[in-house]
This record gives sequence, structure tokens and C-alpha cells, in this order.
Amino acid sequence: MSAESIKLFATRSEQYPEPRAEDVVHGTIRAGLAAIPLVGGSVTELMSIVLTPAVARRRDEWLKELADALEKLEKKVEGFKFENLAENEAFISATIQATRIAIGTHQKEKREYLRNALLNIATGKNSDEIKQQIFLNAVEAFSTVHVKALNLIWRTPAISWDKNNIPLHSCPRQKFC
Repeated sequence: MSAESIKLFATRSEQYPEPRAEDVVHGTIRAGLAAIPLVGGSVTELMSIVLTPAVARRRDEWLKELADALEKLEKKVEGFKFENLAENEAFISATIQATRIAIGTHQKEKREYLRNALLNIATGKNSDEIKQQIFLNAVEAFSTVHVKALNLIWRTPAISWDKNNIPLHSCPRQKFC
């Protein structure tokens, strides 16, 4: 019997494992906080009750969204294989960075920017790793309005860019380029 003949889950996102009760990182942080005299126990309990479930929920939602998007991409893009991403070091690095950022924000729009960036990296549309890092850092550092403004400036045809993406000239006859 082949592995393909039995499908236990409808999508890859459903295959994502649920977090274990005894997560090593969580246990280490709790132990360190508990060692703080007088307030350590309170901080540890606060973290257990409030922060840990929220972080786990955000992480799981993000990874499921990403898995679903990659599965759709696999169906749309000829030659793209989900399994090949395990060998794509640029994608892995960007995914680690984007996951950290996604867990740190409640803004759906920022997660969409991060997911779209990862999809472009996965398909090889953006092979410039420096630009990838800059974009991911910008999504983290700036508000969604800032990212939209940067995108508008970047795509404005009135500004020409040299090979290092430095504006060569602006459009002095227009108020806004």
C-alpha cells in the first residue's frame, strides 16, 4: 500500500502538528523566570496564562496560512513542488524571519505582506536575498501605511533607479511623483 493512497488530512496545513505540552523553550523560560526572587513566580504564571497561548495560537495560524498558500501555489505554478522548499536555504531563512515577525504582530495585512514575500521567494521571482531581507525588516519596522507608501515610491515610473536601486532623478514638474 503506497503512502499516497491514504490521505489522513485534506490539506498540508492540517498536517501541521499541534504544539506539545512540554515545549523545551517554554520550560527553559519558565524555569529562568521562576528563579527571580519574589516576582519570578508571578511573572511565570502571567506568561503561562496570557502570553504562551497567544504566541502558540499566532504561530499555528501563521503556519497554517502559509501552508495553505503554498499548496495553492503548487496547484497554480507548473514545476513548483512544495517538497523542494526543504532544500531552498533562502526560503528557509526568510520563513524563519517572517515567522518571527508574523508571531509578533496582530495585523492581518502585515501577515499578508510576509506571506506574499515568501511565495515570491518560493517561486524564485525574487532571487535578491538582500532585497528580501530589507523588505521583511521593513514590514516589521514600519506600519502598513508606510509599506504602502514605499511600494508606491518603488513602483513609480517617474523615478528611474540605477542598478543599486538609488533614484537617479525625480520629477520636478509634478508635485507628487
